[in-house]
Amino acid sequence: MNVVKIGTVKRYNPGNHTAVVEFKDFESVISRELQVLEPFTHQNKTYSPLREGQKVICLLLPQSGTTDGFIIGSVYDADNPPPVENRNKFHITFEDGTVIEYDTAEHMLTANVKGDVEIKVSGHMSAVVEGDVLVKSKTKITLQAPAINLQNNSPTIGFLEGDFRIVGSLKVEGNVEVDGNIHATGSIIDEGGNTPHHTH
Repeated sequence: MNVVKIGTVKRYNPGNHTAVVEFKDFESVISRELQVLEPFTHQNKTYSPLREGQKVICLLLPQSGTTDGFIIGSVYDADNPPPVENRNKFHITFEDGTVIEYDTAEHMLTANVKGDVEIKVSGHMSAVVEGDVLVKSKTKITLQAPAINLQNNSPTIGFLEGDFRIVGSLKVEGNVEVDGNIHATGSIIDEGGNTPHHTH
């Protein structure tokens, strides 16, 4: 009796992480619920749900015929080829089109997410980048914290391009140069007395 068989998932139980498999090459025998093999199931845990119609490799217990055993993996075939053909790429494609991929030759990590991304960190979070950083949004970018500091090795050179509104007080420790007009609804106080063209 063959203890290793290739079958097709007929029904998947997400609660027990088990699946019923049909072996079409063996008179379409239907298995009992087979346990799905995972790399970690104790303190560290992984969970990779199966889909009906997915082709799987099963390890069956000899005394059970074709009814009890384990699903040890899934395989590609001519009807379901691999998503990439590159020995340097580690790749995951999800059913909604989201792709996570790492190319060891190009040292490139790519994530194309067809939806939202949410990251929660209970401790410190640090991102150190040796090259340029681009953060781009089609709507808006919000930074929210009790304190926000923009700093680097002095002197730091940069610019703000666009129209901005500051709600609250602004204190500048240094000089301010304005290439344009200044409009104020309140008083302009010159404590240094360095405005010879100032009139009332």
